[in-house]
Amino acid sequence: MQWTTPTINNFNSSFETRHEIQAVIDNNGKIFVFGGANYINSTNLFYNDMNILDITNMTWSTQTQSQSALTYLGYTATLLPNGLIVYIGGRSGSSSYVSPTDMAQSASGSTIASRTLHSAVLTQDGNIIIYGGSIHDSSGKIAYVFSDIAVLNTNSWVWSVPSVSGTSAPPLTCHSAALYKNYMIIAFGKTSEFHPFANNIYILDIQNYTWVKNNDNPSTVQANNNSSNLYNGIGIGIGVVILAVVLFVIGLFIHKNRHKQEIIATPGTSIDDHIRETHISTIYTPGISSPAKYELTPTYGVPVPGNNYHSS
Repeated sequence: MQWTTPTINNFNSSFETRHEIQAVIDNNGKIFVFGGANYINSTNLFYNDMNILDITNMTWSTQTQSQSALTYLGYTATLLPNGLIVYIGGRSGSSSYVSPTDMAQSASGSTIASRTLHSAVLTQDGNIIIYGGSIHDSSGKIAYVFSDIAVLNTNSWVWSVPSVSGTSAPPLTCHSAALYKNYMIIAFGKTSEFHPFANNIYILDIQNYTWVKNNDNPSTVQANNNSSNLYNGIGIGIGVVILAVVLFVIGLFIHKNRHKQEIIATPGTSIDDHIRETHISTIYTPGISSPAKYELTPTYGVPVPGNNYHSS
């Protein structure tokens, strides 16, 4: 595999390098990038435009906002199944923080502190879980790092703070997060202005809001459960096969015993004759009245007299 530079149609040549942005992609192959900042120039630049890249035809488009729209950076962007993009937290410009409850769609519930450079994931039941983040001083340095978890119900637009158990992850900012099944996986980030970026990974079980210990590997637990189910299935299958074989042997044994009991062996008659003759129940002989019944013998139709037979 190798990196390639695609040809973008209608690319906005005025688009500058951006920092502190987060992109989302919808089911139609459109990537949405909003706002951001440019710290390369001596004077910091902040943006409030929406840039869209359609990867199905590699076409770029830019939607400019009115001057009254906030410049926006350091937020989290979460795309809901209904097509709404939810932007949480972040800041406008260099120091004006946006409260997580200060949204175009008003949210109520628990009070969540303003922050930037936090993380967010969307659960299957429509909750957005955010973790960590930080606030910065006037010089842009990290002043405080959060370690709390907050949950936004996007059906009712209510914030809540769950009770979390287990050994928690440290305060983190500038980190990333992803959702795998019922686990929120948090990776990397910084714990303070004066500490380097870390390479640790932390896992939160979102079913019961419990931090997973290092030795409680979710994938290992899942694999063990799958292996156990596989072994159980194999055991049941083998048991069914053995039972079928046993029943077949028993049935064959009973059939042979019954078959032997129906055969009356007569000297000079072969085994094949015995088998052939067992299908005859009544034999009539000339000179003997039809009502007379005779017991079957394997001697080619020679009757054995019954109680109704009298010799002349």
